[in-house]
Amino acid sequence: FVNLSTAKIVREVSLLPPKSTLFLPKNLGFSLNVNTVAFSDSGDLLFVGDSKGYIHTFTYDMRTSNCTFVGKILASASGRPVTSIEFKAWFTSQDHSHPSLLVNCCDSTVKIFKVSEQPTSVNQMKLSSQFPIIAKDEPIRSHFCANRDGSCIVTGSEDSIVYIYDIQTVKAPINQLQGHSGIVYDVSWNYDESILASCDSSLVRNSS
Repeated sequence: FVNLSTAKIVREVSLLPPKSTLFLPKNLGFSLNVNTVAFSDSGDLLFVGDSKGYIHTFTYDMRTSNCTFVGKILASASGRPVTSIEFKAWFTSQDHSHPSLLVNCCDSTVKIFKVSEQPTSVNQMKLSSQFPIIAKDEPIRSHFCANRDGSCIVTGSEDSIVYIYDIQTVKAPINQLQGHSGIVYDVSWNYDESILASCDSSLVRNSS
C-alpha cells in the first residue's frame, strides 16, 4: 500500500504476478481460465472474464453463496483474453439508472457495455462504446472516474501512456499522461480524484 499524499510505502502485500490465473469453484462449470471478476453494486450479479474473450454473467445469492449461470457474450471478436472488468451504476438527472461494465481486452480496446437491469440468457448486456489503446499481450486494467458520474474512464496501455477518455462527448482521449518507462498495467484515483496513481512494468509508481 502506498500513501498517495507522501508517496511512501505503508505496507507491502503479495499480489498475483502478471499473466497469472484465477480459478473459480468447480461448481460454476468453467473449462476456461478466469482472468478477472466483478460484482454489481448490489452484489447480486457476478461478471467473469475469461481467456477466450467471453464475459459470463451469474446471479449470486449472498446468503447461500450460490451462483446461477445466466449467459455469456463475446467481448473480443478476435477471441483475445478479457483482462479487466469494472461495474458501475450511475444515475441521470431523471434518476434513471445506467449500470455498465468497463472491459479491457487484449485486442487493443477498452469497451463499455450497458448491462440489462434484469439479465436473461439472450439479453445480458450490449456494447455501448469502444476506445483504442495498445493492449495486445499484457493484463491492462482501467477504471471509471468515480466522482464524475461515470462520464470519464482512465486506462493503462502497453505504450507507456495513461489515457483518459470522456465517454459522453468525444472518442479521442481528453488527456494522455506520459512519464512511464514501461507498460502501464493499472491506474487508480484517490477518493476525490485529486491524485491519480499508476504503475508500470519497470516498478515505477507515478502520481499526478
